[in-house]
Amino acid sequence: MASRLAMYKYNRGGIKQTRKPLRHGIDVRNQQVIRNAKEKEGTGLVSIAEILSTKQKLKEAEKQYKKQKPKQQHKDYLGRCEREEIMVLAAIASKLEEYIENWYKHQRPRKRITYAKTALTYIYKSMDTYFDGLSETEKKQQVYRILKDLKQCNIYLERGGIR
Repeated sequence: MASRLAMYKYNRGGIKQTRKPLRHGIDVRNQQVIRNAKEKEGTGLVSIAEILSTKQKLKEAEKQYKKQKPKQQHKDYLGRCEREEIMVLAAIASKLEEYIENWYKHQRPRKRITYAKTALTYIYKSMDTYFDGLSETEKKQQVYRILKDLKQCNIYLERGGIR
């Protein structure tokens, strides 16, 4: 069943109820534009030119919103901070894989395993985003550099704090 707002249509004399429901998205937006124009002017009739100009402004605002996309930086390398982040994510993924294997062996709850696998998938996806925009040779170079850095450092869980 169509919404009540979609059952109305703007006419020269005002808003008139129709028998058939109109296309919901477009007509509801048109009615909102008409209502906003009427509220600004008061109870008098709104000219078609004002309605069209308001609708045109709305369309232009929507176009501008759709055009706005974050600009991707196309670098052919990864910085030190990004390499460290990838190393930490790789360590998390490795430890999570160990936990999943142990949970399978010891028959832990199925939901726990499912959620851990989902988390693992998202970790890998986030690691892949670091390499977006790099060519295959650049990716290989960066991976070799990360592996070289991994040999030189230890990533571990440290317990601390006051008990």
